Amino acid sequence: MGETVADYRRSEASRIAAIRKTEASQRGPRLWAPLYLPNTTYIAFVPSALTCNAPFPNPEYATYKDYMLVRHSFSVDPNCRLVCAQNLWTEPRKMTPVTRGTNVHPSTCAKRKKQKTEKNGLSLERRPQEGEISPCHGLRAVLLPEDACMEAPLADAALYLHCILLPQILYELNRYLTASAFIKHCCTRFDKLGEYLSQVQLDSVAEILTARSCSLDCSYDRLEYLGDAVLKLLHTDVLIQSSTLKQWTKCLHEGDLSKLRSEMGCNERLSKAARSAGIERFILTMPLARGLWAPNGFVRREREESEPSISDKVVNSDCIEPSMKVCADVVEALLGLIYTQFGYKASAEVAEMLLISPSVIMESDGTLALPISFDRSNEAELFVGHHFGRESLAKEALTHGSYQSTDVPSYQKLEWVGDAVLCLAVREWAFVTYPTLPVADLVTIETTVVCNETLACIAVRNGVHGLINHADPSLPGRIENFALTLREEEWGLWGSNPPKVLADVVEALLGACHVDGGFRVGQQSTLFVVKPVLQTLKATNHTSECGSRLLVKEGAMMHPKQVLTEMGSFLKVRVCAEADAAKEPAFPLWRKTGWSQALSSGNDTVCRVTCLGVHLGAVVESSSIVARNRGCAIISEVLRRNPKLLGMMHDMSSKFSSKDVPR
Repeated sequence: MGETVADYRRSEASRIAAIRKTEASQRGPRLWAPLYLPNTTYIAFVPSALTCNAPFPNPEYATYKDYMLVRHSFSVDPNCRLVCAQNLWTEPRKMTPVTRGTNVHPSTCAKRKKQKTEKNGLSLERRPQEGEISPCHGLRAVLLPEDACMEAPLADAALYLHCILLPQILYELNRYLTASAFIKHCCTRFDKLGEYLSQVQLDSVAEILTARSCSLDCSYDRLEYLGDAVLKLLHTDVLIQSSTLKQWTKCLHEGDLSKLRSEMGCNERLSKAARSAGIERFILTMPLARGLWAPNGFVRREREESEPSISDKVVNSDCIEPSMKVCADVVEALLGLIYTQFGYKASAEVAEMLLISPSVIMESDGTLALPISFDRSNEAELFVGHHFGRESLAKEALTHGSYQSTDVPSYQKLEWVGDAVLCLAVREWAFVTYPTLPVADLVTIETTVVCNETLACIAVRNGVHGLINHADPSLPGRIENFALTLREEEWGLWGSNPPKVLADVVEALLGACHVDGGFRVGQQSTLFVVKPVLQTLKATNHTSECGSRLLVKEGAMMHPKQVLTEMGSFLKVRVCAEADAAKEPAFPLWRKTGWSQALSSGNDTVCRVTCLGVHLGAVVESSSIVARNRGCAIISEVLRRNPKLLGMMHDMSSKFSSKDVPR
C-alpha cells in the first residue's frame, strides 16, 4: 500500500522516466497515459516488433510517425518502439449476471450504442491490426509510441482492475448472501416455504428479490408477471368452492366477483402480507451507484453541506424500505417461482402461509372438491378435449343470459373462472417458450391469444357458436356476419367485430373444465383449445439473436394495437365518431378503397394515429373495433418496413422528453 501511495504522488517527469528506465521484459501490464491525451488510460503489455516508421493501417497516413504528427501534433522518433496496449475507455460499467440457460446479455446502453453505430454504417467490432494483441476481451487493441507516453498515477494494472471490479463483485456477492439469508428466514418462519426454497437454485431466489430499480438485466419482472396469473386463479378457486364463501358468492354478479377478486390481490393487501412475513427486509432495490449503495449490514456516512465533519450523518442501507408495489410484486414473484418449480398445489400452500389466500381444498389429483352431478354435452367435450363428470357444467357454460331458465344459470360465473384459467395457461406457455423475453413482449403475446377476436375465431372455426342457448334475436345475424368476415381473407382476423358472447362462451367452457376436473385438467383443456393459435404465433414470430426482443415477421398473427404500443409510447391512437373528426382541421383518411376526408354527416368511426401531434394516418370503418385494429395495423406495418423512420421518431421523442427542451 505504501508503494502504491508513493507511486500515486509521483510527478509527471518521474512517470515519464519510469517508462524509460524499466526494461520491457520486466514491466508486466502497466497503465499508461499518452502525453498528448493525459486523461486517457491504456493497459500497456509488451513491445511489438514494429516501430513508428511502420506503415499505418489507414492509408490516409503513411506511417505511425505521420499519424502522430498530423492527428495529435506530437513528434516521435521514427525508430521509437510501438507497445501493444488496450484502451480502457470501453471498460464495462457494471457486471451483468448470467441468466439460467442463456449467455451474458449486453447492457441496454451497449445495445443502443451498437444499433446506432451500425445504423450509421459503422461497426463496433474491430479486428486487431498487425502487431496488436488483445489479452483483455472487450477492450480495443492499439499500438502506442513508447516516447509519447507516461505511466498513469495508479500504474499497477492488476490493482486498478481489482479496484474497478471489486464493488461489482461485492454487489453480486451481497445479492446471493441476501438470498441465502432469505431462505434461512423462511425456514425459520415458514417450514414448508423454506423447504421449497432450499431446493431452488440460489440465483432464482436472488432474482425474485431484485427490483427493477437495481438496473440489472435480471429482476423479478418475469416471475411477477406469471405469479400475478397464479394468484388470480388461486383467488378464483377460493371464491367458487370455499365452504364459507360460496354460500353468498353464488348470489354475486360476474362484475362483483371480479371486484372482490381484485381486492383480494390488491397491492396494499400483498404488501401488508410481505411486511408481516418479514420479506421486505430482503428486497434489493438499490442500484450499484456511487454514494448510494452499501452491502447489507454496513453503514455509510454522509456529510451535510453546512457542517465540515465527515462523519456527521450515518445512513444504513438496510433502513431504506421498498415501496408498497415493490413488496407486492415480490410476493407475486415468489408465487411464480414456486409455481414453476413445484406446481399449482405448492403455490396454493405458500399463498395460505403468507395469509394472502384462504385454503383451497383439493383432492389428491388436484381437482376441486365440489360434488355435483349434471347432464352431458358431447359437442362441448369434443371442443375442450375433456369428458365432463358433471355434465351440466357444459350446459351452463353454453347458456346466454338472455335464455330464461330456472334450471340452468347463465355462463357468467364460469366465464369469470375461465378468464383466470386462460390467463395463467397462456402466460406460462409464453414464459416457458420465450425464456429471455421481457414482460412487454410477453404481454403482446398474451394479448394476441386472449383477445375477443382470437377467441371468437376459435369458437366459430369449431362450431361452438351453434351450441349457445340464447333468446337474443340479433345474435344469429351478428355471428353470421362475423363468420362471413373471417372468410374474406383480405380483411383478416383483426378486421372483424365479433360478438363478445363468442369469446365469453370459450372462457366459460374452460372455466367449466377447471371446476369439473381441477387445475391440471383446466390447463390442459386451455392449451388444447388455443393450440392452433400458439403454433401460429411460434411459427410467425422469432426473437433477436440474444433472445431479448420479439421480432414480428411480416403477416404475423399479433394484435395490431399491442404491436403499435410496443413500438413506442409516443405513438398515440385516437378513436372517435366521424362527425367529431370532421370538426377538426382536415386530414386524409382511408375509406375502403381510396383516400377521403371525414364527413360531418358520416355515421362511421375514425381511428387516427399520431406521433408527437403529427398526423401519421387514419382509417374510417363502421365499427370502432375494426377501425382501431386496421389503423394500428397499417401504421405498424409501415414502421416495420421503415425502421429508419421509426428510429427517427424515437430520437425525436427523446429530444422532446429531455429536460433541456422547452415543452
